[in-house]
Amino acid sequence: MDPDSAPGLDGFPRLFFKSFWDVVGQDVVGFVRQFFVDSWLHPGANSNLITLIPKSHDADTVSQYRPIALANCIFKVDSN
Repeated sequence: MDPDSAPGLDGFPRLFFKSFWDVVGQDVVGFVRQFFVDSWLHPGANSNLITLIPKSHDADTVSQYRPIALANCIFKVDSN
């Protein structure tokens, strides 16, 4: 997987996982093992979180916010 690519403009790049492997590694390995042992993929593995970031300090309408998708790329470990 390309270390600088991400599922979207605001997703975590693969380089994040490499840089912080000491923090997230055990969870990633556990996720992959569960998939291969149980043939089960967590329902949230291919989901995204969306948040709205205000474009200005006094934003009060939806058009004054920018949507940001926090995409999850961990499911790609099992598919590659």
